[in-house]
Amino acid sequence: MAFNKYYQDELSYLRDMGSEFSRQNPGLAKFLSEEGNDPDVERLFEGVSFLTGRLRQKLDDELPEVTHALLGLLWPHYLRPLPSMSVLEFKPIENALIEGKRIARGEEVQSVEVENTSCRFRSCYDVDVYPIELQQVTATNQSDGASLTLDFQLEPGAASENMGLDTLRLFLHGDREMHISQGLYLWLFRYLDQVELTVQLRSGEQTKVRLGSKAVSPVGFADDEALLPYSNRSFNGYRLLQEYFSLPEKFLFVDIKHLGEHLQQPMIESFSLKFLFNRQFDSQLRLQKNHIRLFCTPIINLFSADADPIRVDHRRLEYMVRPSHDNQEHIELFSIDHVSGNQRGQSKRYDYPPFESFDHEIRSDSTDKQVFYSLRRRLSTLQSGLDSYISFVHVDSQNTVPPTETISLELTCTNRKLSEVLRAGDIIYPTADSVEFASFRNITRVTNSLQPPLREGLHWQLISQMALHYRSLSRLDSLRTLLACYDFRAFFDRQAERASQQMLEGIQSISTETRDRIIKGVPVRALQTKLQLRESKFGAKGIQGESTMFLFASVLNGFFSQYANINAHHELEVEGLDNGEIYRWQIQSGQHFLL
Repeated sequence: MAFNKYYQDELSYLRDMGSEFSRQNPGLAKFLSEEGNDPDVERLFEGVSFLTGRLRQKLDDELPEVTHALLGLLWPHYLRPLPSMSVLEFKPIENALIEGKRIARGEEVQSVEVENTSCRFRSCYDVDVYPIELQQVTATNQSDGASLTLDFQLEPGAASENMGLDTLRLFLHGDREMHISQGLYLWLFRYLDQVELTVQLRSGEQTKVRLGSKAVSPVGFADDEALLPYSNRSFNGYRLLQEYFSLPEKFLFVDIKHLGEHLQQPMIESFSLKFLFNRQFDSQLRLQKNHIRLFCTPIINLFSADADPIRVDHRRLEYMVRPSHDNQEHIELFSIDHVSGNQRGQSKRYDYPPFESFDHEIRSDSTDKQVFYSLRRRLSTLQSGLDSYISFVHVDSQNTVPPTETISLELTCTNRKLSEVLRAGDIIYPTADSVEFASFRNITRVTNSLQPPLREGLHWQLISQMALHYRSLSRLDSLRTLLACYDFRAFFDRQAERASQQMLEGIQSISTETRDRIIKGVPVRALQTKLQLRESKFGAKGIQGESTMFLFASVLNGFFSQYANINAHHELEVEGLDNGEIYRWQIQSGQHFLL
């Protein structure tokens, strides 16, 4: 509960119940029943209410010193705010490219000004930009299935032999028509039979080759494709869940591979990709050109910043961390990247590692024991969001003061809720380090920024999940509880809460069994997870529920493969209870290290 609620409760209690107590006990508190307008008395009432409100809040917070320290050690991501996100589209400037160029992940862009502040975002995928343009998208139903043809045109000055186009990344753009983008994702990874590449030379010569269905691969599951920064101590499987609930569009990217040997030849004028499916397109799946986008990447409202220097005065146990900004309502700490300090008159600087780490070692160059910093987050008493406080402690906890006078902090920050007012097309301005050969704009909505859920009992519930292992996730209640912990939207939005609850109800059963498989001629033992999901619980009956369920199950497949041991393999099988179909994902090796 917010602090102002505690304050109002205490002030009301003092005024209302104080007079009632005085009437019942006139000899003990006769003055409590008297009404007055003395400003000094009112100030005293308000001061007492402020202090007792803080005391009540402290009694109700369920020992955050314990839960936050434990979560900060194992799952520091859970104590961080969830920044706003969107999808950015780059467009090469006309005649600026003759070959492909890469825009590395971490590219910074900024929005139009909101209350005199531009929100800053960073990209999360590498984006390979080529001098090509998508000319036409044609979707056709046939008697035995369907086909989707994408026609691409090279720019007149493009040197096709040097273009370097081997993998082409597509973004399935639905925005307010998510059933279309998710439906196309379903067709590409469930009903795809063949991919045909047709290359048209300027001489008129035409060649056609078959790439096979395996030329299409999903995007967003690799560690170098992370949207949310996770520490090395955090389990990346949880990141997949949190990213799905935050921005499902992050997984609506596909790579078309093995194009290089066919497109790296001179004098190419155009080429086309034809996808052949063994199921007809649903009547609701009306594909148009704007549903396929090139050169896109998810972006997140994170940027580097410095904090105001902290002057250690040896009088306080902790100090508030204030990012350097003119308006503190427009900036908030996401994470501390580096802490250092120096004493006046000395050139030597001290580095302070986080206390919630596994790096508690003795300094090799000093007889003094290492000093660590510890970060605590609390709901702000004066503004929306969180206040962050830093303290310092020796490894033996006997001395809580660093041997320095001025502390410098390097931070990663967000723009709080300022970015929530941004719309599609508002993130268009470059920074000093932005590329010059392409323009850009966000083509999807900007998601809401959310605070970490700090409600009563939740952190203890999350800590209870530490006992989970792959086998224990075969219990339906354990899986549902774990998924609910990472849907931050459901903690703050009633509509999202209802949708989340309905989705969890759609998971009807889960079971795990051991299967023997042959992989590349070698027998291996795999863990097979079987899920029964009801499609209608994921949106609506028909293609909308089926496609949403399939994307959700694809993310679960990535999560389970991360959760399985490094020396094991995992296979997911999903049964759709409404349509009776069986969905299987390719067997994957586990990625979870044994301790």
